[in-house]
Amino acid sequence: ERYKWVLSLLPSLIDQDQTKRNFTVSLVRLALTKEEGEQLFAGLQLSTNPELREAGQRGFESLENQELNRLVLQMNALAADERKEAVARLEKNYSTSPLAISLTLERYQLDRIRSLSPSGVINGIYFLASTDSQAWTPQYKKSAEQLIYRLRATGTGPQTGEALNKLEKLVNSLNWPE
Repeated sequence: ERYKWVLSLLPSLIDQDQTKRNFTVSLVRLALTKEEGEQLFAGLQLSTNPELREAGQRGFESLENQELNRLVLQMNALAADERKEAVARLEKNYSTSPLAISLTLERYQLDRIRSLSPSGVINGIYFLASTDSQAWTPQYKKSAEQLIYRLRATGTGPQTGEALNKLEKLVNSLNWPE
């Protein structure tokens, strides 16, 4: 029944309205398991129809972003094993991802940082400090500098201080031509 419903959505993937196409990709992603979605979107990428190829690419990106979002949120999980697993997977699979850096930095915005546990705070810092400098932008650098300043101003324990030192070293090494 699920497959029939997804099949009925396929014509909307080539609709002229970009919003409708994006919405349809999201509906398909919600209806299928990750593996089913990967298979469908991989097949669409092989289509001779350019709109279907684009939908396949968007669908794949959507699946990737879903996993990344989950891992970023999981750095603040209650269970230590879940937090450590998230950081390890982020470091292994997303250290060169600008999106991973952006999502992690967003967790430290003033309106969101209060929702982070002390472990969540340090886990994000460890991840950011382990990222590839090539994935950073000037805006990310500015956000990280503000984060470092705010955390140091509020006082940190030795472990957080050590992680901040590593992040600060990375941030200070970031330079772009004027």
